[in-house]
Amino acid sequence: MIQLQNIAKTYRKGTSTINALHDFNLEIGTGEYVAITGSSGSGKSTLLNILGLLDRPSSGTYILDGHASQQLADQAASGLRNRLIGFVFQSFHLIPERNAWQNVALPLEYTQTNLAERKTRAYAALEKVGLLERAEHRPNELSGGQEQRVAIARALVNQPKLILADEPTGNLDAATGRSILELLENLQSDGSTLVLVTHDPNVAARASRKIELRDGQIL
Repeated sequence: MIQLQNIAKTYRKGTSTINALHDFNLEIGTGEYVAITGSSGSGKSTLLNILGLLDRPSSGTYILDGHASQQLADQAASGLRNRLIGFVFQSFHLIPERNAWQNVALPLEYTQTNLAERKTRAYAALEKVGLLERAEHRPNELSGGQEQRVAIARALVNQPKLILADEPTGNLDAATGRSILELLENLQSDGSTLVLVTHDPNVAARASRKIELRDGQIL
């Protein structure tokens, strides 16, 4: 599913060069459940952005589901991202003016899906996360856990092969966090590849493989 070969990512900050990732190699198979850990500044966010086609490496090769990302134009990369990847963030990134199903349907607005089909698929995704009865509610009418479920429904509405989750339980209490992890793990059991970034060792312990980063490399 994922192949990273000799990846490097550098940033310029004033007169300094920051090596966020260097000589980075990683393979993640289809259907795997991988936790990425490491202290702040270790390269986790940079790695997730590259995996999600939100950023490009400075050098090296990233192959996602058989597609070499460095050979893709921006529009092609956006299309591949929308088709293959679902994102779940610590901050839910819901649009306050839209109700739950309209937030879930957002990724479908960038496809040829008509409004009726978008609503049908959004409702189906909300049912999958146990939130169908809240489909017409706006974010300010939902609890934090419910907002995260809406965000997960949005991530899966395109039936992605890869789910990237960045601290998905960071803003939630322990019980709600566990239920969110169980939901993500159920999606992984259904065949999606799950890559989860976390600072929490208890969350990381649930994954089938843990990858710890330090100074832009795998320990």
